[in-house]
Amino acid sequence: MPKAGKRANDSILFGSAGYRFGLLPGFPDATSAYSLSAQNDTGKPATLYRPAVKALVLYQCQGRRVYDCKSYSSQEIYAEPIGFGGALGQIGSNGEELYIAEYRQSETVTHIACFDKKKKQFLFAGVTDNGGESYKPYVLDYKEGRNGTVLWLALIPYLAEKSAEIRDITDKPEIMRDAYKDVVEGNLPCLVKEAQQQAFIFCDNIYYTVNRVGAPNEVEVNVPGAGVFPAVPKAVEQEAYKPDQVLVGKFFTKGLTDEKIKKKIMPEITPSELKCRYMLDPNMTEAEKSAVRKMPDTYIVTPLLLKAVHNVWYHHQKKRADIGITPKNILLFGPPGSGKSEFAKAMASGLGLQDTHVSMSANSDESFATGAFTPQVDEARQTGCVDLFADVLTQYKSMSDLLDCAEMAPDVVYADITGKEKPDASISDCVEAYSDLKAKAETEKALADQKSNGNSSGISYTFVESKFAQAIENGWLVTLEEFTNVRDSAVAILINQLMDGYQELTLPTGKVIHRHPNTVVVFACNTDDNQTGELQVSTMSRLTTKYYIDFPTKPEMIRRIRNITGFDDAAVLEQMANVVVTLRKYIDEHGFNGVCGVREFAGWAMQYQASLDFDEDSTLYDAALETIVPSASAHKEEMDEVVKDVLDTMLAA
Repeated sequence: MPKAGKRANDSILFGSAGYRFGLLPGFPDATSAYSLSAQNDTGKPATLYRPAVKALVLYQCQGRRVYDCKSYSSQEIYAEPIGFGGALGQIGSNGEELYIAEYRQSETVTHIACFDKKKKQFLFAGVTDNGGESYKPYVLDYKEGRNGTVLWLALIPYLAEKSAEIRDITDKPEIMRDAYKDVVEGNLPCLVKEAQQQAFIFCDNIYYTVNRVGAPNEVEVNVPGAGVFPAVPKAVEQEAYKPDQVLVGKFFTKGLTDEKIKKKIMPEITPSELKCRYMLDPNMTEAEKSAVRKMPDTYIVTPLLLKAVHNVWYHHQKKRADIGITPKNILLFGPPGSGKSEFAKAMASGLGLQDTHVSMSANSDESFATGAFTPQVDEARQTGCVDLFADVLTQYKSMSDLLDCAEMAPDVVYADITGKEKPDASISDCVEAYSDLKAKAETEKALADQKSNGNSSGISYTFVESKFAQAIENGWLVTLEEFTNVRDSAVAILINQLMDGYQELTLPTGKVIHRHPNTVVVFACNTDDNQTGELQVSTMSRLTTKYYIDFPTKPEMIRRIRNITGFDDAAVLEQMANVVVTLRKYIDEHGFNGVCGVREFAGWAMQYQASLDFDEDSTLYDAALETIVPSASAHKEEMDEVVKDVLDTMLAA
């Protein structure tokens, strides 16, 4: 540990009140009410400074609120020991970094601070109770809760750069994260030794280095002498301090949160990289892999999709089905045209599964799942195969006779057997045709015998298994689209037994199909649609995972259309996207029975391209009249309203 300098640390960052408040949950009791000391890993005293420890716990636990008010060791724990979470982001690189931190003291009060590594000072700090609309000054004051937690959180990357010991702590976040999880769930009376040591070493290190005058390893942090920090500038509200990279948690205040912020998530992958990325069956052969769908190169693999695929794979490894839970029953819900069906196909690709889908309707019954008997007119009764085969036997009295002739003139032999010309016929073609004709002749003779015994209908019945039954039995991903349309309650009962409990399906033939352990059942249901019903509660309770698939954001939508259509005029795509977003909102507000999503956008773009090729004077307006307007409504009066209120105001005729 660093040795002390010539005099005690008197930095205002270490307010005396920070030593008078109780320890955080999970730490052993203090030796006295005012001196919170314990033994570090070297056996020497180590003092815990509460605000710094709170910042460390937030950092190690990725900004999550890691503790709920509980009691243990007969002691009631302070309700908000670590606040409601935090976030930390970085602005700039190559030595010019700024670190901006957010500490949520409560559900409504948030502290923010920005530290300039190069200048070694805080550029500003403030407190907001309205999500960042306005800020109050940040003055170090324990009574008001402004104890410096947000300041220490902003300093951690800088401190880790200066100290190998702190860097060793921040490189092992799982120790604190896992330990606090156990404390919250009541499994441990206090943190494990390793987690306590992280806090002790961190506090000793900063106490003996941060602004420690005369210390050999002094870390300089310029802090206003009176503890009154520079006010949050207007620029923050104008998003000038938005992080380039989020290091911890998720920002909530206005101006700091944005979908464009680069987060530490799995990097973007291509559809080719998605295929079989999380195979449920690691022993798949190359032939089996080739049968798995590959999404088109135009498809965009989203973080939500990767999460959905990973989670199915994760639970598959854990064998959750052994305890009666099947996290392979999934609900995808959202507005029409938001991409639910494609999402399901992409899931199958990532899981290494073949896939199929079933479109449900109001009249769907149990046969959609089981299959049905279908009538079949006996072809042999109408073809005269017996007579034809007799003629063939007259010409070719044996198979060796036929082969001898086929070797010389296979096209002639093939024509004699089938009555069809095939100039490039081979010997194998002749043999196959001969065998086929023989089988049909035998079937025809059997039917003739049935007729002589009183059965002259000429119709037989064959049972055809459904695509759904095949998927269940073979371990595919099967998507049930618009299951909420079904009126027959027996259908839900049949499906429910497949999703937990028995997990089997009995066909009308008596065959029992057991659900393959790899089978994934996906329900894709529209919402925000007056024509859509509700899933039965019994079915909903069996859907262990539910993902809301919303319309993509405007930038993502433009990217998709560019990929799908090849149309690459940025200005025109931006204009079209604005119309699509406006029209979608217009449809909802006016209750039209229509839709305007990605498919409609793509159709509009493709129609515009084709129209330009046909007539260079074609316009977006004209193409819209032939695509997105009729999609919004099929009623003339409503179409006129769309043209007047949307097209005429957003596009030049």
